[in-house]
Amino acid sequence: MNRNLYFLISSNQKKIVLGVLLLVLALILSACGVVEQEVTLAKDEKWSAETRLTLDQQTLALINPADIEQKLEAAKADMSSIDVSYKWKKHTNDDGSLTYTINTSGTGYNVLNTAVFDGGASIQTIDEDGTTEFSYTAIGDFSDYALVLHVGEVIETNGVVSDKGEVSWRGMGTQMYARIKPKSGMDIKWLLLVGGGIVLIALAAYFAFFRSRTTSNNRYASYATSYHSASGRKLKIDSGAYCQRCGGKLNPNGTFCPHCGAPQT
Repeated sequence: MNRNLYFLISSNQKKIVLGVLLLVLALILSACGVVEQEVTLAKDEKWSAETRLTLDQQTLALINPADIEQKLEAAKADMSSIDVSYKWKKHTNDDGSLTYTINTSGTGYNVLNTAVFDGGASIQTIDEDGTTEFSYTAIGDFSDYALVLHVGEVIETNGVVSDKGEVSWRGMGTQMYARIKPKSGMDIKWLLLVGGGIVLIALAAYFAFFRSRTTSNNRYASYATSYHSASGRKLKIDSGAYCQRCGGKLNPNGTFCPHCGAPQT
């Protein structure tokens, strides 16, 4: 890291940088691992990131995972001091390797640079419409590194554009550059998912109500049929004499069924 840039960072941010450097140093001395990062940039410099560190069995034989976990846990207080949401978890893979997943989110590109890229990236807004320039070079002895940016639109980049709002790079020492527009709000996929869920719930409620009414009407009709049969009366299959909805006897001079209120036809 550039010495002048380092002294420009606040004391709280220095603690985070030093903590990250210690973690990186531990991995380097232990034959390294694979680092994968996914970063989402939204309007007003809001961001979220997921960092995955995977250590294979050979690396795990040379390093104590508890040391890494202690550093990850200790970083919570430092992240909180600069208003960064932070949590981590670990997962043992089928091949015996171990993956640590670190999720962070916050506001401000300077904070993102410190918390996720160890101060080595350049992330700055260059236009009033939110257009942002991003550049970063991953430096270290990790066996592999990958970065994916999720944004609103990729304007220019030397990375691989998967779709309109996603660009990725892979490889240690790779110079990464992108000019992007951040996401303007909730992802359209989530909007469609939430909207579709609301529609399905509404349809389910409607059909449940309709089925309940139909069952109730059939119950009334069955009751009326049983009553007339038990009394020995001859049943009339006549829409003018009995209600077609509930089966109750109609008033010849009435307009509505006296039992369920349905209009007479």
